[in-house]
Parts: sequence; C-alpha cells; structure tokens
Amino acid sequence: MNIKIFVIIDKMKNSLDKIRKKIDIIDKEIFYLFSERFNLVKNISDIKSKLGLLSFDKDRESFILNKIINDNTNISKNFIEDILNRVFFESYILENNTYDKIIYNTNSKINITIIGGDGNMGILFKDKFIKSGYIVKSINSSNWDINLEFIINSNVIIISVPISKFISIIDKLNNLNLSKNIIIVDISSIKHFTIKSILNIHEGPVLGLHPMFSNNIDNFSNQIMICCNGRLSDSYKWILDQFKLWGLILHTIDSIEHDKYMLYIQYLRYFIFLSYGLFLIRNNININEMINISPSFNYIFLNLFIYFFNQDSKIYIEIINYSKKNDNNIINSFLDNINLIKLYIKNNKIDEIFNEIKKWINLNIDKKYINKSSNIIKNSIILK
Repeated sequence: MNIKIFVIIDKMKNSLDKIRKKIDIIDKEIFYLFSERFNLVKNISDIKSKLGLLSFDKDRESFILNKIINDNTNISKNFIEDILNRVFFESYILENNTYDKIIYNTNSKINITIIGGDGNMGILFKDKFIKSGYIVKSINSSNWDINLEFIINSNVIIISVPISKFISIIDKLNNLNLSKNIIIVDISSIKHFTIKSILNIHEGPVLGLHPMFSNNIDNFSNQIMICCNGRLSDSYKWILDQFKLWGLILHTIDSIEHDKYMLYIQYLRYFIFLSYGLFLIRNNININEMINISPSFNYIFLNLFIYFFNQDSKIYIEIINYSKKNDNNIINSFLDNINLIKLYIKNNKIDEIFNEIKKWINLNIDKKYINKSSNIIKNSIILK
C-alpha cells in the first residue's frame, strides 16, 4: 500500500515538473514577444517624432485595451488592464529618448534661462529642454552677474526657486528692464501670488506652472502639469505644445482656484500625515507590525505615509508656511469636523455621517473614478 502511494506521488511530481517546464517555455515566449513589441515601439517612436505626433495617445490605448478584452473573454478584465497599462508605460519610457530630440519651435534656436536650475525640479526641466535642442543656462546667485547678457537676451525665463526667495528674484528681474517679448514662467506650488508678482514687473507673456510630480520620475508621459494663464497665452502656446510632445497631460485652471484646491490636495494632506505620524510616535506603535498585519488597501496608505517622510521637508515646510499665512481656517474647520465626528460616535450616529458622505460621493464624483478606485483596491494585494 505504501509503495503504491509513493508511485502515485512520484508520478504526480513528474507531471508537475513537466507542466512547469511548459510554463517556463511559455514565459520565455511571452517575454520574447514583449521584447519584439518594444522594438516595434521604437520604430513607431521614430516615425511619430518625424511627423510631430504626440507621444501619449489615449485613443490608441483605449482601442488596444478594448480589443484585447473583447478577444479574451476567458481572462480577467482587471488582469488585462494591469498588464497593458504596464506595457503602455514601459513603451512611453522607450519613446522618451526619441521625443527628447524634438524641438517644437523650429524657427530659430531658443534661449532659455532657468533661475534655480541647480535645484531638483530645475535640473529636471533643464535636462529635458537641452535634450530637445534648446539652449539652456542655469542661473543662481553665484553666476547671476556674469550671465546678465544671456538673461536679458533669453526667449524664456523660468523661475524655479523656493517661495521664500521668489520676491528677491522678481526684484532682480525688475531691475533688468526685460523685453516685452520674453516669456516668464513660474514653476512653483503657489500660483496666484507668484503670477501676480510677475505681472506687476513684466508687461510680456506670463505663464504659471505647477508640476504634479516629483523630480525623480523616469519620463513625463502621463504626468500632470497644471497651467495657469498670466498674460498673452498665444505667445507661449509652443511651450505647452512641447510639453504635450513630451507626454505631459496639461490641465488649465485659474490661479485662485488652483491655490484653493492645493489647500486640500497638499496642505491638508501634509497636516494629516504629520498628525498621524506624531500620534504613532506618542503611542509607541511598531510601524513594521502595522504593515505586516494591514490589509492590502491600507498598505497603500502606509506606503504614501512612509514616502512622504522620505522626501525633502523643505518643499512641505514652504507650502505649509505659505498656506498658514493665507488660510489658517482650513485646519480649524478640519478640527471642528473631527469634534463633530466624535459627537456622532458618542451618540451612536456614525451611520448618519457615513451615509451623508457616501451620498455626496455618489452624487458628485464621476462614475469612472468610483470604478477605478474599486479596481485599485481589488488589485492592491499585488503590491503587498
């Protein structure tokens, strides 16, 4: 009896090995085909660059995605979306080198001054513009005087400095009597104050930008850039077109509206993370154990929390200090709501506030975002 069992087990192991070898062969074929696909992407990228077509093509993505989902009904839709989205992303990285070579405005060589070009975000844009064929110089306090002629003769001046240094830069530019043809661009997390300050000293085109991404990204594809018009938007349209060629997604918004939403997107989030972190410290919580026993969707939150505190605190401090001066009511209002929730909990009425928020979400949020959030949570187990 024992011998028969051993024979059966041995046969099953042999069958398992054979199946695994077949899987290994299939895996090899899959990745060979991926390699072939990426080679074709490079060819497409060359053609796109010559035709001046955008790197990012959402319609093409949707077409491929829908076709493969319809042709493979036996495979999970979420799985197909996950695989293809990753393939699309890698494809854009490959295209990135080709699109760096494109210079959108080909009438003449464009001189670009980046004030603060030695900072992290300044370096990112400096490298990108240089690769695309623009003439770029980084300017800081140590080389300002020796580069005055280049600054004055620039086609574009990009200001990428901390908010605390912004006014001093504006004062320096004001003393140069810049040509009205120069485009001045501000890259910062605050928009109304910076744009208004530039408009006060410059009669030419003014553009406010807020990159909604960190400086350590691989490429610009699918990254969001917020744009706030200052003056003469037709004059800097070519800059925005260049951004599109790099794959950036542009979102135009009024500077006042921008600052209002950033209070909730940035300032309040920073406050929540700081409060949460301090609370964990004061209660001597083992964060490793929290991560180990957290469900996958909470794992996403904890990783955002950890990432927040592994960045340079300077940018956070600047935004918090500026927001504190201009709208301290948001924190007080937030704390008032915490007290209100405590009251609901005390009176066993938490379901009322839960249903109120749920109703608000369902009435106000686009259904695609609700579906997307559901898919993210379903797939979050992969991340852990």
